[in-house]
Amino acid sequence: MCTTTEPTTLHPFERRGLGKAPFKFIGMKHQEIAYGGAVIGAIGGVAVITKPGGTCDACGTYIVDMYRIQSADGKISVVGCDCILKLAREDNRLVSDVAKAKKENDRKKNLARKNAQLAKDRLRINAAMDLLDSSEPVRVKLRAMPHPKFAGSNALDYVYWMRENAGNSGKLVIAKLIEDAAK
Repeated sequence: MCTTTEPTTLHPFERRGLGKAPFKFIGMKHQEIAYGGAVIGAIGGVAVITKPGGTCDACGTYIVDMYRIQSADGKISVVGCDCILKLAREDNRLVSDVAKAKKENDRKKNLARKNAQLAKDRLRINAAMDLLDSSEPVRVKLRAMPHPKFAGSNALDYVYWMRENAGNSGKLVIAKLIEDAAK
């Protein structure tokens, strides 16, 4: 009878050559992103930008968010969160740590996306307000248009009221009115 001290099942990352179990999450590989690309350096003061991301050490798939794990024998690997959440699903601590990091990363991405959209909206609103202030023909067209809510008033009155009292979405509405009047 032969006895073995080897475990009958290996951790999925061990089978893929990422080192010995247990594995621990040690952070995300940060990439400085500019214009949708990863900044990899600079030459003569000009940023060198490439496609962001890398390759998952577990499956070879292209990944943008690179989660770094370390094996018990010290080997550090970069793995996609999908591989961690699917392949290592029995590794509760690793899955939990990566799920928390993914949630925080998603929150930061959403906030950055919202801030970028807000900045874009502000540019559009400011351009429309500059157009309103500098173009008498636009004001004449708006005066000739009816107020969208109140009979007996005109769209220019509406634009001026919204300019002072509306939030961002209301100001986008009047920006469209101004842009249409400028056509």
